[in-house]
Amino acid sequence: MERKISAMMKRLLYILLGFATLTACSSSRNGNNIKEKIPQIAGTWYQNGDTAVACYIVQNQESLVFMSGNQTSAGNFKSSYEVFAKEWKANAILSADHQTLKWADKKWIKGNFKYPNISGFWYEGGESSKRINITQKNTKLVMDNGTQKLNAYFYTTNGIYCLENNNYATYSPLNNTINWSGKLWVRNKK
Repeated sequence: MERKISAMMKRLLYILLGFATLTACSSSRNGNNIKEKIPQIAGTWYQNGDTAVACYIVQNQESLVFMSGNQTSAGNFKSSYEVFAKEWKANAILSADHQTLKWADKKWIKGNFKYPNISGFWYEGGESSKRINITQKNTKLVMDNGTQKLNAYFYTTNGIYCLENNNYATYSPLNNTINWSGKLWVRNKK
């Protein structure tokens, strides 16, 4: 289990590096304004439907990061049904139900999971003065500390991505904690 978490943290580091590059580049893209509604496709996908070959997509509006094995590519939506992976120099077509991405040489099938419900009050460092109220609808989360509301979502059953501050967390149902790169949120206050 510990080895699996360590591998997950390495994947998250690759995603962070790719996303930082993607964020820097996406603002300089010229003239590719998409007027169509962009679907949410972030999450775990399986290559050709094989659950042993997991792939991941991280999304910030029309900007994307694709991960497959140890390969990562920044990307973006070309339209509401077509995506482009820059480093892979590859396009993929999204099915109408948003459950399949068809690449030239393979298909990714979206993983559908029962995500945990983490709505309720959390406390940074267990301190009652640092209370965060999380509301949840399916994979989408809103985290409110009383002065700021941040939007986030589950991209795996224990991986959380926050859009506004480009931050990742790991939810542990065993410890009932959310770990934001060293900042630990717990359910119970001191």
